Amino acid sequence: LYARLDEAFSASVADRAERIGRGPEAPARHVLTPSELAAFADRASLSPRGRKPLPFVRLEADGSIDAGHLASCAGFTVVPLPPIMLDTRPWVTALERLAVGLPGARLAVGLANLSHLAIAQQIAPIGGVQFFADVHLYTANRWTAAFLFERVPRLLFAYRWIEDERTEAGWQSTAAVPIVTVAPGFHAPLFASRGCFAKHVLNRGACPAGCPRDFRVDLRQGGRRFQAVVEDCVTYLFA
Repeated sequence: LYARLDEAFSASVADRAERIGRGPEAPARHVLTPSELAAFADRASLSPRGRKPLPFVRLEADGSIDAGHLASCAGFTVVPLPPIMLDTRPWVTALERLAVGLPGARLAVGLANLSHLAIAQQIAPIGGVQFFADVHLYTANRWTAAFLFERVPRLLFAYRWIEDERTEAGWQSTAAVPIVTVAPGFHAPLFASRGCFAKHVLNRGACPAGCPRDFRVDLRQGGRRFQAVVEDCVTYLFA
């Protein structure tokens, strides 16, 4: 009886399962050449200067983004956004100011969180601004690629999910946007946390007096070395 039920169920969903397995059939939109996409594979080179180990931009004291620290790649000025923002509004203003301050430049803004899709919609009308899905906006299959293709205007490419250790991933060739695999040498944070290490560990749950909101703390565990980096009350852990 159970075998018959299993056969009947499998037959009833076979067509739908096959369609789901194939994934969305959207034609890929290629704005960049293969050599330009290969240049973006070197994610380590896109990190703003002076920010190591943090691979994304920050807001300066006056609320701006320092264009002098931004990397260039394939004719674009690269602006990788941080994965956690306590308030997106200052970032929208900063990106608008950056675009206005660099007339004629092409900006490649790296989106690192689903909430950044709203930022993309807000600044998309600015000429010269395009986008890419950075390593923290996980693109692990063609369904995710199709979703980003639909929601992000002028999406250049998406980085393949960095923790996918498969040598080959057949879905990449049929994804709605070009998929770029991160080249060796890039060190992403092991995790990010809204819990401030300086507050909750170094100062017993209280914000340090006159806190600079910028800490670097070296840690050890079982012979391994780590670094906790706190910026704007967000903690990032690096190996």
